[in-house]
Amino acid sequence: MSIFLSATLPLFIYFAIDHFFEFHIAIILTVVYGILEFTFFYIKDKRVDKLIMIATVLVVIMGAISYTFDNEAFFKLKPAIMQFLGVAFLMYFVITKKSIFELMKDRLPKNAREIPPEREGMMNVMVRDMAIMLFLHTFLIVYSAYYMSTAAWTFISGILPYILMFLLMFVEIALMKKRLQKQQLETMNDTIGIKVDTSQPINYKKGTIRDRK
Repeated sequence: MSIFLSATLPLFIYFAIDHFFEFHIAIILTVVYGILEFTFFYIKDKRVDKLIMIATVLVVIMGAISYTFDNEAFFKLKPAIMQFLGVAFLMYFVITKKSIFELMKDRLPKNAREIPPEREGMMNVMVRDMAIMLFLHTFLIVYSAYYMSTAAWTFISGILPYILMFLLMFVEIALMKKRLQKQQLETMNDTIGIKVDTSQPINYKKGTIRDRK
């Protein structure tokens, strides 16, 4: 929820206000929203949400630069900067080969804190692909900030990332299931000495393994 509030909602607020007023007013009100949001969660949770804090600082800085130089493009670069920081975070795990699951598991239910090593490895592959996709998408945000309409920029910065991540996860999960099935069949070959075509789905019938025709 904090990701949506800090990274996405301000974009729609800016778009809605910019539609009726000049961009100076839209920037001021979006900055006010960012400060109020940070203050609300600080009082509510009695702690500083780092993600919201970074987003608020960027909104204030980029908003001030845009207002000073009378150019809204600087403000529109905020989601690109935010996303680039996210890419750097993901790339840390890719380069160091550390598992992002170790960072996430404390926030998961107890029955979901242990996964097989092969699935953890596949999760690391997904992190790598996610980082590459978001890195390329960052350039699209920069382009839209300078050369496209506010509506197009809002869609590219606020909606398109979720669509791309959903599609990527769908493809990655499908490939993950296929790889796991292949590994299980290869393990079965080694264990019971039955040759199974791992490129084909299998049927289980009367205790035997047969290729599906």
